[in-house]
Amino acid sequence: METHTINSISELINYTNWHALMDVTLYRGQPSTKRNLLPGIARKSPVTNSLVKEQEQLRQLRLLAGNLIERPDVSDLELMVLAQHHGLKTRLLDWTTNPLIALWFACQSDSAENTDGWMYSLYTHGVCNCSGQLILATSL
Repeated sequence: METHTINSISELINYTNWHALMDVTLYRGQPSTKRNLLPGIARKSPVTNSLVKEQEQLRQLRLLAGNLIERPDVSDLELMVLAQHHGLKTRLLDWTTNPLIALWFACQSDSAENTDGWMYSLYTHGVCNCSGQLILATSL
């Protein structure tokens, strides 16, 4: 894993344009270094198995939000996407192909501290062969 410090939006654009020549690149922005790449359902207690809690949430969503579900045979994955969209904590992490969207999330501070944000980038080289790279985006 490599780390690069980015000090301006133009540096970010130049860096990501060069990497755009590779296959698909996905980005995720986070506001501080204190957060790991953990989904919402696991952030409070990372060592606890959250599968049972998530399954119960999905069961309740199927029962109580039938008007939001277009088909009765919707898969659990599709239901998790819907659940996350409506604010439920799931095992899914949001990623984007737009580095500027990730930068926006990296610059959103959840405290009064002036901390550096982080952008994670994932370069996909085919469906199953992925390598990760980490980019540090300082407060702009």
